[in-house]
Amino acid sequence: MTEDKYYNYLVIGGEHDGRVFSAPHVRELKVPCEKQPLPNFYSRDSRAETLTPRTVTYKVIEHITESGLHYFIASNDDLDGKEIDITRRINESEPRISPIN
Repeated sequence: MTEDKYYNYLVIGGEHDGRVFSAPHVRELKVPCEKQPLPNFYSRDSRAETLTPRTVTYKVIEHITESGLHYFIASNDDLDGKEIDITRRINESEPRISPIN
């Protein structure tokens, strides 16, 4: 029996901005969309459509703070070109994101 190690990912930008998700180590974090298609009722004679849950895929980077702590950040924004203080966003995350080291 093997245990998978789970990490915290802080999402910056998009519809999940500021939320923390837990998942195994991934390069792309897939998160279910907030708004999902609603199921329909069908008669016995008609064919029902198959609903596929919608997801958003975020690219994952490893951010190293000045104190040497490593965090996983998930975003589709260009975090290098923007004036985003990632360390501040980590400190403000709720629930508090934990470092990976």
